[in-house]
Amino acid sequence: MELLHLSYFQTIARLESLTQAADVLHVSQPSLSKILKRLETELGYPLFDRQGKRLRLNDGELLFLSYVNRMFAELELGTKKFQAYAAQKAERLRIGAASSRLLPQALTTYAARHRQGQFCIRQIIEPREMEEQLLGGRIDFCLSFHSLRHDQLYSVKLTDEDIFLAVSPRHPLARRPFVDLAEVKDEPFITLTSECGLYETSLAFCRDAGFIPTVAFEINSLEVIANLVSADLGVAFVPAFGSESLAKALRAFLSERRHAAAAYGCHIKPHGSRRRSKNNSARSYCITFPAPRRIVP
Repeated sequence: MELLHLSYFQTIARLESLTQAADVLHVSQPSLSKILKRLETELGYPLFDRQGKRLRLNDGELLFLSYVNRMFAELELGTKKFQAYAAQKAERLRIGAASSRLLPQALTTYAARHRQGQFCIRQIIEPREMEEQLLGGRIDFCLSFHSLRHDQLYSVKLTDEDIFLAVSPRHPLARRPFVDLAEVKDEPFITLTSECGLYETSLAFCRDAGFIPTVAFEINSLEVIANLVSADLGVAFVPAFGSESLAKALRAFLSERRHAAAAYGCHIKPHGSRRRSKNNSARSYCITFPAPRRIVP
């Protein structure tokens, strides 16, 4: 039995007339009569008692009609449930992020436009893991500090962010607005762990300045870095957004020791240059999507 034919049966039963049903369904009366005859053949029993031009259902046919109505009601309910599920799934964003720096404002704007939107945010630091998650369809896009180079991925640079050199308030460079990295080549460095994007960026800054830094501490926490910098145990690279939280942590750390102080961050300038180069003292935020698939005819 075909669903279309059963829907025709519903209309005939409701109108009790082949002629009226054919008009409503925009089907010729002979064609509709053949469809009805086919249904009766499949059931092995007449569906209607014919009384002149009227078609009447007896108790048995009314029973069959009740099941047909129930079937279509369940089908309609299932369709609505599926559409609701599909809409919910379509508005569920799975995001991989090396940093949540750019997420709050963007998600606030998106959430205001998509009230039913859901977000699944995963911190992913390793570029290789980001590639695997994107290519495997486990995340919809990712935010990273570098573009991901893969022929099935598409990266766009969103913005650049300045990097500062953090020193303690007692450091000789604390009051300097700019610093040549060569001046701190003999200082111990406090860095984020090697899994963090800033680690490689920091090493690259030092290499460009002509030296390999002595890394005394690797820590995955700006707050802990703030404590160590404050204790004169080294200097550290911090991003512009992190410099504020570092300053706050430094002030809190020092206030506990009854010292009045503030955190100091120096702009970095290339070795041998009087001016800071934005390209050499900044890192990029990139967003990466799976590349659109090419359809081969």
